[in-house]
Amino acid sequence: MKAQSLIFSTIFLAVINILIRILGFLYRILLVRLMGSEGLGLLELITPVTSLIGTMVGSGVPIAMIRLTTQSLAKNKLRQSFKTIEYTAWIMILFSLFLSIFLYINAPFIATNILKDKRLIIPLKIFSPIIVFPSLSALLRGYFYGSKNVIPPAFSQLGEQVIRMIIVISLLHLLCPFQEDKAISISMLGNIFGEIIGMLILIIFFVFTKKKFKKEDNEEIPKVSFLKTLFSFGSIAIPITFSRMVSSLLRVATSIIVPGRLMASGLDQSTSLSLFGQINGMVIPLLFIPFTLTSALVMNLIPRISEAVETSNQILLHRYLDKTFHLTFLIGLPLSGIFYLFSNEIFSILYHIKNGLYLSQLSIVTLFLCIYQISASILQGIGKQFSSTITFIMGMFLQLILTYILVGNPKYQIKGYVFSYLISYIFIALINFFMVFYFTKDKMNTKEWILKPFISTVFALVFSKSAFFFLKSSFHEFVCFLICIIIFGILYFITLFLSKNIQSFFKE
Repeated sequence: MKAQSLIFSTIFLAVINILIRILGFLYRILLVRLMGSEGLGLLELITPVTSLIGTMVGSGVPIAMIRLTTQSLAKNKLRQSFKTIEYTAWIMILFSLFLSIFLYINAPFIATNILKDKRLIIPLKIFSPIIVFPSLSALLRGYFYGSKNVIPPAFSQLGEQVIRMIIVISLLHLLCPFQEDKAISISMLGNIFGEIIGMLILIIFFVFTKKKFKKEDNEEIPKVSFLKTLFSFGSIAIPITFSRMVSSLLRVATSIIVPGRLMASGLDQSTSLSLFGQINGMVIPLLFIPFTLTSALVMNLIPRISEAVETSNQILLHRYLDKTFHLTFLIGLPLSGIFYLFSNEIFSILYHIKNGLYLSQLSIVTLFLCIYQISASILQGIGKQFSSTITFIMGMFLQLILTYILVGNPKYQIKGYVFSYLISYIFIALINFFMVFYFTKDKMNTKEWILKPFISTVFALVFSKSAFFFLKSSFHEFVCFLICIIIFGILYFITLFLSKNIQSFFKE
């Protein structure tokens, strides 16, 4: 089975991720305009619950499948991965069906007693049948990533996003005007059809790949121990899943605590939901923009790092680490700077809201989210997922404690949530970052990774912001912003080139 090159795989997946992200932002903007802040606040209330369920059935599964497939590939025993999928698929199906039934039966209790809003009962019941689909999709995505074939997962995610958008936006337009709970139910319905389409695309690719592989290789599938397979799979998947579950549980707790503590500080329910929806529904999705690029790198990096570890190739491992962290700062630093200086313009263009204060305050989180994602993925690739999980849990509990204390204080209110989010991710990112160097015995290249990209970012920001003030009287805000971003990009890359930072990145 021919593997795709790292460059091709990363570029292809990055392009698809960017397209999906653009569609996702358009989808989010349309939802904001169709639902309003309160409707978006309701969506943010139910999202942590749906994310928690999705995490339980799929978050650690792709990484585990990547690792096991990579191990089989390194030992020239790729056929073992077929048996691994067969064993784990049955377990995931049974577990998913149990969760579906549990969620459907307990939807009234969850909506009324946990989320504190009876309007979410029907959306939760509509969501319950979806659970089995992402669990199977996660298995197949892990297999394809581990085989270094990113095309099937990319098309699957793109198809899922397109179908979701078409169904939800079409129904919202057709049924307008509507109550907020009906809008959430429509959103859940769109998720169901999107997940089904995404899974079907993966199944078609998998069946074709398996038939093609059997024609090329007539050997029988080797016997694989069921218990040994489950132990290997679980030792990787469970810690990752647990850390993601903690994150999802924190989102559930946050969705309950933040509005409640805001009301305790003196705000009414509508204002509390609107502020919470503005942070979680408008600002935080922007902070995750770099994930369109870094996630493409991660999905190609984990199998290669795992392979380097399996073959004890330290030179290759250190080369991957150098390029990965270099690219992380090349992406994270300029985007953080743009969010900081152009926060008002971004909010005005996207959401028709003039004040982008919260985006400015959280702008630096973008860089640390990139560092965390890459560092955690490297730790998972080298088999240190337990260390990454412990660090993440500590950071999440820190965030929860700070959120509860500060948000209820009339002096801070929603600013307390901003501060707790900022502190927790800086903590998690730095601990994971330094753990990578501890376990791999690698060294940080401060000059090339951080110093030169930082200077280039500051230089480009100063000139692009100055250009914005000069052009804003002559052009529409969106056109002016677009011109300034182009100016920023040109100056940023020219400065990097003159400092020989770009040459250093591409140097073998």
